[in-house]
Amino acid sequence: MPQRYRLALSKSAARDLAEIYEFGYRQWGEERADLYYDMLLKHFDQLCGNPYLYPSADHIRPGYRRSLCGVHSIFYRVSETAVEVMAIIGRQEFRET
Repeated sequence: MPQRYRLALSKSAARDLAEIYEFGYRQWGEERADLYYDMLLKHFDQLCGNPYLYPSADHIRPGYRRSLCGVHSIFYRVSETAVEVMAIIGRQEFRET
């Protein structure tokens, strides 16, 4: 049976998640905010089941991986027992270099 990882959110990622919900609530209302929030939680659950499905993001930070959910990039790393979500970034938050 494949290993199942536990989910860990960094303080920054937890703040990102709260801000995403608050933005969705203000823009589109409770029902749509709940749907998007639930979609993110289901995505986190999928990451815990198969964290190596998504590509490395070593160019961002060594050891990080990146997955997409809706309009957000989820940056995470995999430890021995956990998928550690480090940041959830919307496309508007990427800086041009």
